[in-house]
Amino acid sequence: MTTPEKVLPIRNRQELESTLAAYRIPTGNWGRDGAKTIDDFWNELQVGESALRLTDESELIRLSWTVKVNVFCRRPGGIFRLVEAGQYEAGNWRPRNLHNSISEKRRALRHGRLDIGETAVAAARRALKEEIGVRKPLTLRLTKHIVHPPKKELRPFPDITTINHTHYFKAVLSNRDFRPYYYELQGKRLTVFVWEEFKE
Repeated sequence: MTTPEKVLPIRNRQELESTLAAYRIPTGNWGRDGAKTIDDFWNELQVGESALRLTDESELIRLSWTVKVNVFCRRPGGIFRLVEAGQYEAGNWRPRNLHNSISEKRRALRHGRLDIGETAVAAARRALKEEIGVRKPLTLRLTKHIVHPPKKELRPFPDITTINHTHYFKAVLSNRDFRPYYYELQGKRLTVFVWEEFKE
């Protein structure tokens, strides 16, 4: 786990921009081709979803935390798994084919500290509540925790090395919480979740 004292304190957007420039992180492609913007990064820093730190080699890297929850329900016809069917935005439907039912960023940092931030379990419960309206699943179990190797990606923030901590959970819903489909509305984007038969 990254220790709190290694996280760089970034006090405002201007300081973020100057820090990225000082460590020669190009941001010219941010906000293009699906990549996020500096404002998006600043928002993540503010809520504790991301952080910046320096390696022993003085490389500036981004830390991020994610929870992924696979959601199941036992029905008379068998066991079913919830999947994200797609997203509807600006008149366009974009099908999705994800390996996990729900994915959510974890607000791991609070006041620059990991020990008082949102726990992985709390983030998984928040994801269930916010995305499909389920407050208390029958069971919620951690299945694995992976610290992904440092790498640069085209999205969400190009040209900066990122280390992502991902906690994977399995949630089982009661029949009381079963709906034929679920949807989440974020601004003008509608995300639709449906069930598919699960075969082990």
